[in-house]
Amino acid sequence: MRRIQKGNIILAHFPFLDEPQTKLRPCLVLISNQKTTTTALITSQIPFVEAEDITLKPNPENGLKLLSVIKLRKIISLDTKSIVGILGVVSSAEIKTLNKNLITLLKL
Repeated sequence: MRRIQKGNIILAHFPFLDEPQTKLRPCLVLISNQKTTTTALITSQIPFVEAEDITLKPNPENGLKLLSVIKLRKIISLDTKSIVGILGVVSSAEIKTLNKNLITLLKL
């Protein structure tokens, strides 16, 4: 697997707060090192979009199959071993929106 970096859309075992199981989910990489990767959940459940979320249309670059949303309120650090693979990457314009929305959300 190639080096994981900010902007990659990965497929990883994503844990849930109320269950001990994990589910294989697409996630957006925010930061990564050899042991830990901090991600934001990506979902195709469009009706639940919040102001800071980012909508992604499926395309060959991002590897998504459905219209999806990056949920910036669903950030989690994962063991890098839980990553199954890289689906694709978001555009530089989407990275700019991501950075702007994170600054707003986290009040930086």
